[in-house]
Amino acid sequence: MKAVEDAPIGLQQVYEALIHGKERVVDRFLRQYKTSAFTERLTESRETALMVAIKGGHEHIINKLVNLTPPELLALKDDSDYTALHLAALLENVKAAQLLVNKNHELLNIFNSGDILPIQLAAICGHREMTSYLFSVGMKDESHSNLLKDGAAALTAHREMTS
Repeated sequence: MKAVEDAPIGLQQVYEALIHGKERVVDRFLRQYKTSAFTERLTESRETALMVAIKGGHEHIINKLVNLTPPELLALKDDSDYTALHLAALLENVKAAQLLVNKNHELLNIFNSGDILPIQLAAICGHREMTSYLFSVGMKDESHSNLLKDGAAALTAHREMTS
């Protein structure tokens, strides 16, 4: 008889574990799916495990997934062309944003389907702390042309929020 830990895990079970912070189930998913755990789509809107974890907001699981995910896979998008950083900006999860940007700085420069950068999304939502963080890290590196190109709009939004 197979142990429960070895039994195949369903994606709905993984989704619920990510939302509710059940680390043992997440660990089982990572063991069973190996590298495909980072690209597997868990929802109809094509969200990855990391995206669902950000929605769940459980820091220990987000930290684990960011640390294990290859940097280039952090740029995967859902059906709305949101990356994990877009979701962190939308939900004002600054700690998740810090983890993501530290691992892949290029995430700052990726547009969603509405041609909106994560910093713009944070500003539109009125998330001051997130906008300030993304602005501070984004303006340090001139290689982020999209951020610089749209920097005036981001700066204007940032100033309006902080005044």
